[in-house]
Amino acid sequence: MFIAGGIGVTPCRSILGDLAASRTRASVVLLYSNGTSDIPFRSFLDGLLPNWPELRLIYTVTGLGVPHNRVTFEAFPGYGQR
Repeated sequence: MFIAGGIGVTPCRSILGDLAASRTRASVVLLYSNGTSDIPFRSFLDGLLPNWPELRLIYTVTGLGVPHNRVTFEAFPGYGQR
């Protein structure tokens, strides 16, 4: 499981790219939040899905009106505190 926000997704993008290139099809979830709908690397990440059914990409946009751009568990239904 990867959790990233904003441009902090860059290392996740690199790791997922390496896994895809090596044809490693591990079960991976990326929970990714960005302040705007202009999500870095979205085209690249979405492009991995057709050949990697075990990959789940969950995007959320906090918007600029969220205090301190904090992401809460409510932003990721099903992945809250347990």
